[in-house]
Amino acid sequence: CLDKLDMRKDIQQIFVQTPKTKQVMMFSATMSAETRALCKKFMQDPHEIRVDEESKLTLHGLLQFYTKITEKEKNRVLNDCLDALEFNQVVIFV
Repeated sequence: CLDKLDMRKDIQQIFVQTPKTKQVMMFSATMSAETRALCKKFMQDPHEIRVDEESKLTLHGLLQFYTKITEKEKNRVLNDCLDALEFNQVVIFV
């Protein structure tokens, strides 16, 4: 949750270490008004999309990867995955 100070610092660190030109997407099943405002600070020309029907959530051709790691390992493992995988778009949930 971005409301937690340590998570906010992690996100800021990721943004500093990635190229300035990038596509940023943030997803949440629930998001407070405060968190929504904070997320928009990380985006340029943000758009908000709300999905009300579960049937509209199916994405075909999507590859998903999951790894269970400790909090301490997150940044290293994320960087390792980004280096090892070939992709043209990526969505990361932490």
